[in-house]
Amino acid sequence: MTTRNCRILSLLLLLGVGASALAQGPAPFQFGVSVHVGQNRNSLKDTTAALTNAGLAFRDEVLWSHVETRDGMKALPPSFNDLDQLVSDAVRRHKPPIVILDYGNSLYDGGEMITSPEGIAAFCRYATFVVKHFQGRVEQFEVWNEWNIGMGTHPLKPRSAESYVKLLQATYTAIKSANPAATVIGGVVNGVDQKWVDAFGRAGGFSYLDAFSVHPYEFWYGKAPAAPTNVRAAARNAVRAANGWFGSVVQSANGQSSFRPLAGTPEAAFAKIDTLKAKIDQLAPGKNLRVFITEIGWPTNEGAFGIPEGAAAAYLQRFFLLGRSRPWVAGIWWYDLFDDGDDALNKENRYGLLRHKGDAKPAYQALLALRDELESPGAFSSSIGADGIVVVNGTLSNGKSVKAVWLASNDAAPTIVVQK
Repeated sequence: MTTRNCRILSLLLLLGVGASALAQGPAPFQFGVSVHVGQNRNSLKDTTAALTNAGLAFRDEVLWSHVETRDGMKALPPSFNDLDQLVSDAVRRHKPPIVILDYGNSLYDGGEMITSPEGIAAFCRYATFVVKHFQGRVEQFEVWNEWNIGMGTHPLKPRSAESYVKLLQATYTAIKSANPAATVIGGVVNGVDQKWVDAFGRAGGFSYLDAFSVHPYEFWYGKAPAAPTNVRAAARNAVRAANGWFGSVVQSANGQSSFRPLAGTPEAAFAKIDTLKAKIDQLAPGKNLRVFITEIGWPTNEGAFGIPEGAAAAYLQRFFLLGRSRPWVAGIWWYDLFDDGDDALNKENRYGLLRHKGDAKPAYQALLALRDELESPGAFSSSIGADGIVVVNGTLSNGKSVKAVWLASNDAAPTIVVQK
């Protein structure tokens, strides 16, 4: 195999070459983004255009406090009209949306986490109302969002897995009664919180869901990637390494080769997700639950935790390809579609694929480059060598085999796609 057989994905948009044909595995795979249309923070027109152009599904929330007021629940209020239209558009595009059922209501439990029997019963009525409203259009529902860190409280107050399981159990029954075909997604954990997941399993939580979701943010743990000093050399060396030109460089005391991903990288995130999946299978034997990664991203703010926009694009492609190589990953939803503000120093304003005013960042273009590959049926797998070389092998629906290769480092080198 020579370098003439390869072409470079637009991971950093540095070499200006289009994407290759990578394949999906045999199970359906969803890819999308989080949006804030339900809170009227993103315009319907701009959101629809961006989703359609990239072939993206979406995830958004229907806030309980906006649905149930002192007047009761008669219909979704007009503030949800845009979200209602976005859902219908997603159905037309065959991109199943995820709706989050979340957060407190001032009418119950002080507006914070729902733990009382009265509050749980009221939350179930709200869940039933929302599920019936979207009957025939939405079948994927997440129960709360990041309960483990107390999301929905001010300030955040982490809450126990046991208290969440009580809410999940009742809500699961309510959703299934309203729509037996619905997929109930539980967990919705911030970080790969193994201790919390253990407690969740011991409390019987895996009996009350169809899939488990996690938000494995990794940017907290690593240094900002540096731009490669020689992009073409990095690409050439990755191809050589993938073909056995480089030997293993990490060995344990017994002579076994191994590789430990650098903190902060997509590879480090998936090392934790793989461990989480093994734990889920241990706690829920025989269920073979799929994992929804309903939030992931790297902020591009200036200062603490921010990384360069090109590096975020590189990490996006690496993360999506690693996820696609695991048949138990149901899908990945990037956080989020638009930057939430114009403050360059605020990381919460800099997660988007698009800037606040709507112009595309490199990460949006990087995801566009993967659209055909993520939508194509097929099967593929991945491996990481002891030298840190990641190889993803795939088969397209037409039988053609492809290979993606990159260096698992925090040097934002491009992904290499090698055609056999």
